[in-house]
Amino acid sequence: MNSILIFLTSVIFSMSTDRLFVHGHGQMFEPPNRSSLWRFPEFAKYDPQPDYNDIEHYCGGLTVQHQQNGGKCGVCGDPWNQPVPRDLEDGGRFATGIIVRNYTAGQVAHIKIYMDKAHWGYFEIRLCERDDLSTPLTQECFDKNLLKFHTHSRLANTKYFVNNDKSQFYINTAVFIPEKVKCTKCVLQWHYRAGNNWGSCEDGTQAQGCGPQETFRGCADVSIQDPLLAVSPGQAPVMPPHPSSHSSQEYDQPANNSAEWKPFGQEFSIRASLENLTRELALQQIAFQNLDRDMQNQRREVVESLTCIQVDVNGTLSRFQRETRNEMQHLHDSLTNRIRNQDSHMKQLEEQYREQHERLDSFEMTCNKEHEKFRQSQNSILDQLKIMGQKIQEWRTACPVRPTVNFPEAPNHQQSPLEKVIPNTAKGARADCPYCHKNLSLGYLQKHIAKVCRNGNK
Repeated sequence: MNSILIFLTSVIFSMSTDRLFVHGHGQMFEPPNRSSLWRFPEFAKYDPQPDYNDIEHYCGGLTVQHQQNGGKCGVCGDPWNQPVPRDLEDGGRFATGIIVRNYTAGQVAHIKIYMDKAHWGYFEIRLCERDDLSTPLTQECFDKNLLKFHTHSRLANTKYFVNNDKSQFYINTAVFIPEKVKCTKCVLQWHYRAGNNWGSCEDGTQAQGCGPQETFRGCADVSIQDPLLAVSPGQAPVMPPHPSSHSSQEYDQPANNSAEWKPFGQEFSIRASLENLTRELALQQIAFQNLDRDMQNQRREVVESLTCIQVDVNGTLSRFQRETRNEMQHLHDSLTNRIRNQDSHMKQLEEQYREQHERLDSFEMTCNKEHEKFRQSQNSILDQLKIMGQKIQEWRTACPVRPTVNFPEAPNHQQSPLEKVIPNTAKGARADCPYCHKNLSLGYLQKHIAKVCRNGNK
C-alpha cells in the first residue's frame, strides 16, 4: 500500500509540473523542437510524448561529452554514448516525423530561442536537406547548409553571439532559407556552444570561452517548397502559460506573432511578392553600397585628417624640439662662459689675495724688524742717556764750581771762562788745576780743562 501511495504521489507531482522548465539552459522554440511539440496546442491532435527536460539537450553535460565521449555529441543534443536510435534522432521516441513548419526557398524564417540560463558563447542554425528518411541525419548533412542570420546588427553572419549570462528570456531572430534548397523532410538544427568556461585558446593563451565548453542542440522537422508552389504558413503556436512563480515579462510571451513573421502579405500574389522582395533586396543592396561608399569616404577623410594632424604635430614637435635644443645650447654656452669668466676672476682674486698677503707678510716682517731696531735704538739711547746722566751727576759732583781762565784780552774779544781761570802767562809757566788739584804747565792745563769742560758740560 505504501508503495502504491508513493507511486501515485510521484505521478500527481509530475502532472502538476508538466509545464515547468526544470534544471535546463535553453531550447529552440520556433520552429518547435522535436521533444517540445507537447507544449504547442496545434500539435495536441498528434498526442506527442512530453519531455519535461526539453531544455537540457546538452550532449549529456560537459564531463560526459568531453571526458567520456571525446567531445562527440548527438546531432540533436543526445549523449553520444546513448544507444542508437537516440531519443531525439530518427527512430527515437521523440522523432515523430511531424512537419512543424513549411518554408519557401529564399524566404526569411523566424527563429525563436528560449534561454533559461545563458552561458555567453554563440549559436548557429544548420539545415539537412532530404526528402525521405533514407538519407541519414548526420552532422555532415547539416554542415552543407550553414544558414545566415538576418538582423540589423548581424546581417549575413552565421553566428549569433549571446553576450550575457541572464536567465529566462527569449531571443527573436531570423535566418535566410537558401534559394536552391527544396525538400519535404528537412531538419533544422540549433547548435549552441556556450562560452562561460576558462580554457586554452588556439594561440596558446588562456581565456574564457576557450577550450571545452557545454554544447546544446535541438532539431525541428520542416519542409521547403518552391516559391511558385508555396502557400502561406499557418498560424504560429501560442506558448502555454507558465506557472505563477514567473511573470509574463520574464518570458516575453507573445499572444500571436504570425502576422509579424509572415514572409509575404496575403493580399499580394506570389509574383508580386517576389517582385517586392527583389526590389527590397535591390534597394537594400543600393543602400548598403551607399553606406559602404560613405564609410569609405569618411574613412578616407578621417585618414587624411589624421595624416594632416600627424604632420602638423610632427612639424610642431620638431620645431619645438629644435627651438628647445637651440635654447638649451645657448643657455649652456652662456652658463659655460659665465662659469669660465667666474673661474678666471676667481683666479685673479686669488692671485691678488696671495700678493696682498705676501706684501702684508713682508710689511709685517719689515715692521717687526724696524720695531726691533727702534726698540734696540731706544734701549741704546736710554742706556746712553742713563750713562750721560750718571756722568753728569759725576761731573756735577766733581766740578761744583765752574772754573774760569783769564786769557789776554783782544779787541772785541769776550773772555772765555777758561781764559778767566788760566791767565795768559809766560811760556813755561805752570798753574794748579782747580779740578784735579795738580800743578800742570799752562799749555797742558788749557787742553785738560777744555777737555774736562767738553766732557762734563757742553
